[in-house]
Amino acid sequence: MKKWNFLPIILVLGLLQVTILDYLRFFYARPDLLLISVAVAALVFDLRSSLIFGLFAGLLKDVFSPGVFGLNTVLFPLWGYLVFRLSRLIPIEEDILRMGLVFILTVLHNAVMGVLLISQGEMISFGIFLRIVVVQAILTALVSPLVFKLSKPAYS
Repeated sequence: MKKWNFLPIILVLGLLQVTILDYLRFFYARPDLLLISVAVAALVFDLRSSLIFGLFAGLLKDVFSPGVFGLNTVLFPLWGYLVFRLSRLIPIEEDILRMGLVFILTVLHNAVMGVLLISQGEMISFGIFLRIVVVQAILTALVSPLVFKLSKPAYS
């Protein structure tokens, strides 16, 4: 049952995201550690476990962040499923490939979240939307190798 050691890691990443990283913003964006944990789970564990970890990470992000409750809870398992399927088609072993995957995943997640918020009547200027999507994706991709290394003892 080594895979269940990953749950505390997701919890710690979520707490880091809303505490320490909240003070280390760059252009009002910060790395999304919980989204990285979804990618880690999808690349390392079986489909069922990665969906459970994605659901847990999404629920945790919805609890910790303002906004529409439930969007991350729905989207994180979806991203986990897509990464799991992609990793079965293409081997994603190198850090640079994982960083690229996390970058694309973050862009997709932020774009979908932004479109959903705009469709619900929220006003977001295009410049701010683009800045958040791109800067947060870059920061998340740059931090992802560290998260992959730190979470390795939970699944190895």
